[in-house]
Amino acid sequence: MPSGQLEQAVAADEARGNSAAALGHALGGLLFGLGESIPFLIDAASFLASIAGVVGIRTSLAPERDERGNTRVYRGQARSPPERGGWPGSARSRRWH
Repeated sequence: MPSGQLEQAVAADEARGNSAAALGHALGGLLFGLGESIPFLIDAASFLASIAGVVGIRTSLAPERDERGNTRVYRGQARSPPERGGWPGSARSRRWH
């Protein structure tokens, strides 16, 4: 991200987080007013919906591997297994800019 946009991005992120917190607290209070167990039931239903979504994923979540069995490298990510003696040796021998 260009440094000139950093302040605007941080402000937008903070505004989103604070808006979500304010609306979440208000909604929680409203649901609690309808019944003491209602917020917990809705929370449980949201977890069930998340589980159903994860179970419904029809793709492999395993990392892609090349013909030698190494994890494919995207945008500077580390290779698996590390090339220079493994962790923590690879961290010590790597040039950190």
